[in-house]
Amino acid sequence: MIIGLDKAYKLEPDLWKHVDMTPQKLRELVIDMHEKVRSLNMTLTLHGFALLDDKGKQIGIWYSILEATTSLWMKNDHTVIIITPGINTYLRYEGR
Repeated sequence: MIIGLDKAYKLEPDLWKHVDMTPQKLRELVIDMHEKVRSLNMTLTLHGFALLDDKGKQIGIWYSILEATTSLWMKNDHTVIIITPGINTYLRYEGR
């Protein structure tokens, strides 16, 4: 999963790893995600989604397989809580 969050917001708690993003780094991450899907013989594809605050304003992006679901909560100080998908999101496709 890849998330991108507007710089006006911060994540809490520290469930996600910060990456100093460059176009090359993003390309590598996306290629790695495609390879993981392909290596597991998944018929799924990757999708991009808008992350919206509690008022419907886009505050970021989410890129993952559809099965990698999450929840998002806004705190009143521009802090966002984004729960990570289940650890078995990809594991359940191994051996197919």
